[in-house]
Amino acid sequence: MAQAQEITRDEWQPFFDAFSGMHRGDSVTLGVVAAGEEDELAADVPFENIEADGADRIAIVLRSAGGADEVSHVVEAPERVWLMQDETESTPELEIQSSRGTTTRLRFSTSMLPRPPEGET
Repeated sequence: MAQAQEITRDEWQPFFDAFSGMHRGDSVTLGVVAAGEEDELAADVPFENIEADGADRIAIVLRSAGGADEVSHVVEAPERVWLMQDETESTPELEIQSSRGTTTRLRFSTSMLPRPPEGET
């Protein structure tokens, strides 16, 4: 079962900086839900970066399948950011809700991060 954690507005940019560093290169699917329908914008492409542009915009940058071109998506008027993770914390999902009634979903297929053996930090 996935655990949901809200990221408060004052934590957005520090969270996005750390999250981007940890997950750069991981395979993601990007979709936008509006009026109950999800529109998939990109599937199985490498994640590059996410950043808050003040409190008015959040920009998500992905790499094209070949890695040469950037694919970007901007969330206008973001209100809430949620991090969902499964029990292993290996496949995170970000949800960004906007005041315009849309939810942007960034789903990670895998995490390339090595995990330390249990008991080590």
